[in-house]
Amino acid sequence: MIEASGVDLSASSDEGEDAPAKDRQFVTALARGLSVLRAFTSSTEVLGNQEIARRTGLPKPTVSRLTHTLLELNYLRVVKDRDKYQLGPAVLALGMAFFRSNSFAQIARPFLQELANATQAHVALGIREGLNSVYMQLWRGRGQSITISREIGFHLPLAKSAMGLAMVAALDEDERPGVIAGLKAQVGEDWPRLEAELARGRREIEQTGFCIALGAWSPDINAVAAPLIAPETNTLYVVNISGPAFILTEEVLRNDVGPKLRATIERMRETGAVEWPPFAGRPGGFY
Repeated sequence: MIEASGVDLSASSDEGEDAPAKDRQFVTALARGLSVLRAFTSSTEVLGNQEIARRTGLPKPTVSRLTHTLLELNYLRVVKDRDKYQLGPAVLALGMAFFRSNSFAQIARPFLQELANATQAHVALGIREGLNSVYMQLWRGRGQSITISREIGFHLPLAKSAMGLAMVAALDEDERPGVIAGLKAQVGEDWPRLEAELARGRREIEQTGFCIALGAWSPDINAVAAPLIAPETNTLYVVNISGPAFILTEEVLRNDVGPKLRATIERMRETGAVEWPPFAGRPGGFY
């Protein structure tokens, strides 16, 4: 089994949390508490106050007060000792409420399970959360012999994934500047390389309907991704297919798995389940 654990790269600095406070309706304390919950990248991850402080950029005394409050409200639970926490049952209740209110994942389920079976790979439906994509649903091919250890709620950085390339390519013009500025600040001196990768991803989606990433998140994993819009809510999602690099080679991604992904989205469009994101500059489109 290939492990693919991760860290949340969307954490803000303390200054960043206070910046929106110029809006009198913005509650900084609430934003900080939510940033503590976002520091956990999976339901099984165990973090102490020091690690939470590092991921969020918040002072450790602030983190200590927030984790105490979240513990009392059942959004966190103690593991092993008082310095270690996991996400608590109140987070699960919120997550279940979100899934019950979101019908798109259920609509997509038969199409994406069929895609997972056809490609014998790991298929994920993701949505953007800050500078990350978050896995909403996962499908694995029946009889698939090699799996990747990820779960619902997994955070995948926009800057280091095929899913991220596809997500950024399809952002509308209102969202794009803020996300680009965030990515530029996040990667620092590596921005020229990432900027070129984002441009490549956009070109590939314009030309073929999907983009690929070779070893972007992990050197052992390759992936292909495509964006789509759920027309009922006008929400941008990305479908991502990933697997071991020695199986999902560049040739396989471009000539087999990618076209199967595009064909699946085309079938979904025929039923009215999805639309293609109308991002600027698309030369006529591939559909």
